[in-house]
Amino acid sequence: MGLKDHLSTSGIKDSKGYEALRTRLDDLGCSVEFLVMDVASHVSVDETLHRRILSELYDRIIDDQRKWHRKVFEALPPANYSEPTMLWNVVRASGHALSSDAIFSFHQTESLSDARPSLYEDFCNSLYLGKQRIERAEIQSLFSDWLDGLGIRDQSGIVVLDWTDAFELPASNDTAFGFSTTWTGFFCRGSLHQHGRCLTIWNPVCRTLAALAICSPIHE
Repeated sequence: MGLKDHLSTSGIKDSKGYEALRTRLDDLGCSVEFLVMDVASHVSVDETLHRRILSELYDRIIDDQRKWHRKVFEALPPANYSEPTMLWNVVRASGHALSSDAIFSFHQTESLSDARPSLYEDFCNSLYLGKQRIERAEIQSLFSDWLDGLGIRDQSGIVVLDWTDAFELPASNDTAFGFSTTWTGFFCRGSLHQHGRCLTIWNPVCRTLAALAICSPIHE
């Protein structure tokens, strides 16, 4: 039995509540990418499975981008438009477990003193409201529902791995120095006005494994 058989969308991805949440986020132009899957009761969740759901998240992102590409292609004059591609090398990714305090801080909806934007700020900055006017309380309620759907709840035992950090490549024959890059092109590397975040979340009570990726603008 392969890893694919350990992850199921029967109780999550296809549920009315899950799709309703996605619809609410889409209506607000939310650019957050996320995926939630059930884990079979006999399966022990380890880093390998966390990496697997990262791969599943990539499949979803590329699938959405290809759907968008087809719509654009149909609206434009005939031409050779390139298919969407994105660096997503999970083998080179490095995840580290977050502390319980760090996980608890995800629920904060007030500005933190930390220089790094909070998860709530990343969430808000990923919304493209246009001319829509929405009350802060409604955004907070949606954020709370989103956290709940991801399995980030006020309970013990939750495991969150942060995959955002860059890795260092060795120096090549053509250069006298090494350079750092990320394992994926999703994080808008090189932009001083964007913030990236990628997490996987294991909730042992709900037996759900989730992944999220955000690249949001920083409003100064």
